[in-house]
Amino acid sequence: MRTTSLLLLLACNPTTTVEDTDPAADADTDADSDSDSDSDTDSDTDTDETGDTGTFEPNLAWDVTGETDGLAFSLVRVDPESFVMADIVAEAAASEKIELQADAPPTDDLLEHPDVPGLLIGYYMAGLHEDEDDGEWDLDERWYAASNSLTIYLDGILPPGFIELGLRVGWNAGITGADEFEVVDPLEQRIVVERRDTVTLGGTYDETIQSTDRVSTLSGAVFAGIPVDAQDDDDLSSESWSLTVDGIPDAERFADIDGNGSEEAVELSAAYTDVDHDGSLTVGVDTVLGFGCSGSKLALAWWLEPSTNLPDVMGLLGAGLVIGWNVPAFDSVTDETAYLTEAEALDLVLSTGCTPG
Repeated sequence: MRTTSLLLLLACNPTTTVEDTDPAADADTDADSDSDSDSDTDSDTDTDETGDTGTFEPNLAWDVTGETDGLAFSLVRVDPESFVMADIVAEAAASEKIELQADAPPTDDLLEHPDVPGLLIGYYMAGLHEDEDDGEWDLDERWYAASNSLTIYLDGILPPGFIELGLRVGWNAGITGADEFEVVDPLEQRIVVERRDTVTLGGTYDETIQSTDRVSTLSGAVFAGIPVDAQDDDDLSSESWSLTVDGIPDAERFADIDGNGSEEAVELSAAYTDVDHDGSLTVGVDTVLGFGCSGSKLALAWWLEPSTNLPDVMGLLGAGLVIGWNVPAFDSVTDETAYLTEAEALDLVLSTGCTPG
């Protein structure tokens, strides 16, 4: 996810409308208030008592679902140009309901919109990170969950388009997509914690594969010249097969497969002829016949590591991924990628019709 679509949206309808703060009206209100105060002693007393209680009235809140043990909450200011974390704005213990009474941010934290003069904006993201029992985010602590909404602070002059969307001066929240921005109540934001430690690939096979063949997991590290044992293996004597990929991958299973400088752990389902008859895939000896395909796309299990940069996690989770095992299906010709559901991951076809590229 990027904030580009949001910036473009905020540039729409730039005709200026001054925020609904009228100094003259404020003066009249103050005068009325003074008059009322002089004539109503009980009202003054009630106000003082309310102030003394320090009533907590949150203006930002998140409902949290999922397992939060070992995690803590932080609200982070984000640089919209570099898309990295700037600083921590607020911190709290992880719980089912997180509420904040957030002050207006310093003016230095706000940016003037390039296309709407007088409009100041601050961008913030909320998430849950590893916690070393101090409740504070440290540079090496990774993020495991992010809110699906962007928290925004607006100050200055609001265009009519903003008001029509439901935005206001102060704290706001919204979900930004490729083409639109949906305003949500800043008191009803959500964070979902989802970690998937196990995934199952399965399905059938076509005429290019024989029932006497077998199917096995094949680590992507093998393509980088790193010999790694299979996690699971199955025969094809029936019309269906299944393979389970389980647990956090060992360090040896991470490799820079596509040469982009980033190491990742992936597992493919590979049909093979068991040349050495040992009941498992022996790389360099057994004959690999084909792979698990979703249509023309190559399906694989891909491990998503938590990141120390919250915007990265928010972007990935916004695409429907989870921390842990995911099942992308990749077309090496069109470069298109689809992320499969659990049901779709069990409806693969072993075939020569898709390749690692």
